[in-house]
Amino acid sequence: MIRLFFYVLIPFSILMLSCRGEALVFESPEPIHLTEDLTIEEGDSLIIEAGTKVMLDTGVNIIAYGDVIIRGTKENPVHIYPSDPEYGWGILRAKGECDNLIIQHAIIEGGLIMSYQTNNYFNEVTFKNQRKLEWNEALARFWYGVVHIENCRLEGNNRGEGFLLHNVQKPNIHHCFFDKVPDAIEYIDCRNGRISNNHFQDMADDAIDQNSCWNTLIENNRIFHVKDCGMELGSENFGSSDSLLVRNNLIVGCSKGIIVKESSFVMIEQSTFNNNGIGVEIHTDKDSSRISRVEIRSSVIAGDFNTIIKNDRSEAKLTQCLSNKNLPFGEMNLIAPVEFKNPSMANYEIISDEFPEGMTKETLGFQK
Repeated sequence: MIRLFFYVLIPFSILMLSCRGEALVFESPEPIHLTEDLTIEEGDSLIIEAGTKVMLDTGVNIIAYGDVIIRGTKENPVHIYPSDPEYGWGILRAKGECDNLIIQHAIIEGGLIMSYQTNNYFNEVTFKNQRKLEWNEALARFWYGVVHIENCRLEGNNRGEGFLLHNVQKPNIHHCFFDKVPDAIEYIDCRNGRISNNHFQDMADDAIDQNSCWNTLIENNRIFHVKDCGMELGSENFGSSDSLLVRNNLIVGCSKGIIVKESSFVMIEQSTFNNNGIGVEIHTDKDSSRISRVEIRSSVIAGDFNTIIKNDRSEAKLTQCLSNKNLPFGEMNLIAPVEFKNPSMANYEIISDEFPEGMTKETLGFQK
């Protein structure tokens, strides 16, 4: 193993580093400055140790055909950042020959990640973006492989996207925080996934997207103030989504809480919608051979301008739901005043006096 120590008084510059068959280790009390692309060849690895700072010039990339291990600690995170904050650096690209991309306790600022057919594990990673990204540029984008992301924080400027996954089996993103990150979590052609215990706020586009996905569990998420949809569940020309379970989610102050479209099927259970333009919308295109269907159970839809809307070619069924407005398409629902404990402090515990038949405050709506 090659271990490089940089004990210098000024940032160290690295030009076109490549070490075949070895581990390149960054460990330095001073910033390491990359001025040109760094390539990690197949069979090699890059290790960035706790407390190390890596500064990259505009457009500089890290291209990895071997493993990348970034292992900061809570007390001493790794910090990867640009020399010019306005333009940022380039992309950390993990190619198919790279087996593992592991990032723990790190701050990644001003750059993007792309990973192809790699085992990806992110834990306690903060992504910061102030670049003017295009709509289809994601802070981290994955094709195939394994994706497990937890306890991460994304801070954006409502440009670009967050985590974008293509053709990943059993993806799992949980306990993450998203602020001003459009399309914060988007799955395309993914199967048996999970999105849970995340917080989303103040974004210009959707919080959660499911395009041509099957059997995703979306549970225990909190979504606040999204200008488009809290969840967009359908396709975007990739094909319909099916067997999506949306359970115990809180959606507040969005243009649309959830939209289900393009011949998709979604089950919504024990969720709370409050002060959205539309609580749930179901839409089927006129030339589709199959319809979009939604079943909503034991949920609360309060203060929305429209509770549920659908077009003529869609189906919706509501069972044991509570609303202060009309609830069509169902049975055993209750129209009655809806009160929450302290909405100004984001406490949406139900303190209403009336509940649908068979429901209690513990079984109805979002449970924190």
